[in-house]
Amino acid sequence: MPRSPRRCATAARPPTPRSRASIYRRADGYDYVAEKVFIHRGEAKKVDCKVHVPPDVQACIFWLRNRRRQDWLERGRPDPNDCGLTVLEIEEAAERARRMREQGREQTQEQAHER
Repeated sequence: MPRSPRRCATAARPPTPRSRASIYRRADGYDYVAEKVFIHRGEAKKVDCKVHVPPDVQACIFWLRNRRRQDWLERGRPDPNDCGLTVLEIEEAAERARRMREQGREQTQEQAHER
């Protein structure tokens, strides 16, 4: 489907205050009044009902990543200041877990033989 030049030009415009407010409302959740029609004893009755729209997770993520970029941007690279576990520490933890598992098996076997 060919794109019209007018459509492309509108997509390049910065967001308006209205569009920003709409995204925020979706992120925060909101209430509105909707008119519903009911049939009561054969007669149509119009009733105003309060409807709640819960917060939208995707809109929350979008809002936070754009308004608080430094805090909410997904990072593809590890933080150089993060001193996470080393390979050696992970291997040592795996070895401790293996030993504990073996000890648990031995205790279970000993208890089975005592019965």
